[in-house]
Amino acid sequence: MTTAELIKELQKADPTGNLPVCMENEDILCVYGSPAYFDGCLQQLVRDESNPYYNIIGAQIIASGDKINIKTHSIEWALLDNPELPIELVGMSEDGEKRDQARIDKWRQEAKEIKEELMGE
Repeated sequence: MTTAELIKELQKADPTGNLPVCMENEDILCVYGSPAYFDGCLQQLVRDESNPYYNIIGAQIIASGDKINIKTHSIEWALLDNPELPIELVGMSEDGEKRDQARIDKWRQEAKEIKEELMGE
């Protein structure tokens, strides 16, 4: 997908331009360009554009030219930096809050254990 195609799809999905954007439910930390070979070659799927459904017919591994990188950052990773990071649960049912609070507590504990092991904190 090219930058122009991505912009078109984003505008189609959110004409107002005000919705949060995520990748696999993770926040986008940054967007930047780099050479196609940087940090591993660009992997691109080849599609049959005449098929509107699953249309992957091949793939390419590309080492020349440039690419745009979209990097995500999860709450779990952010907790590794700061295990006490405030996290707000918004718009959830009671069951959802219990489930996600348990997951957050687990991430916090793991982050504290990792920091202690690596840094003696």
